[in-house]
Amino acid sequence: MVTGRGRDYQVLPDSLFCTCDDYYFRVMERKKQLCYHIIAQQLSVAMSKHNAIEMTDSRYPEITSKLTTISSRE
Repeated sequence: MVTGRGRDYQVLPDSLFCTCDDYYFRVMERKKQLCYHIIAQQLSVAMSKHNAIEMTDSRYPEITSKLTTISSRE
């Protein structure tokens, strides 16, 4: 997770994926290489200023449903 200006975004660093609109509209359309959240995640790792949490794949639906709930409140 990366905390953005208005909400949290799910970043998958190994696949360079983010759930933000910038990723969807600009990165997917090849207007940009990366969104700010992926860059922030990479910087935090390089600077050792991150908290890594590893989970089993079975928890993925639980985590993504929480993101959907958070997004729908905005």
